[in-house]
Amino acid sequence: MPFFNSSNTAIFSQVAPKNSIEKANSLFTTGKFFVAVIAPVLGIIIYTKYGFNTLIFLNMLSFIISGILEMFLKVRKREEKSDSGKKEKSI
Repeated sequence: MPFFNSSNTAIFSQVAPKNSIEKANSLFTTGKFFVAVIAPVLGIIIYTKYGFNTLIFLNMLSFIISGILEMFLKVRKREEKSDSGKKEKSI
């Protein structure tokens, strides 16, 4: 997960509304820890019932679905005031 944490943190403030960043961040963190607990258990169940090939196929399928969903992610550009008073667009 070290490759994804920095990108999640960087884009999070632009995806979540400014007035609810704390709530959105707590929901995201809770979901991340929930998945960290459930995923190994689910992996063991799939491995014992269906085998290693099915486990790898489902992993591959999840990455493909994730990539497709990321193509539709829209990041809004926000105008921010700099120290000089000029408005700057951030991505």
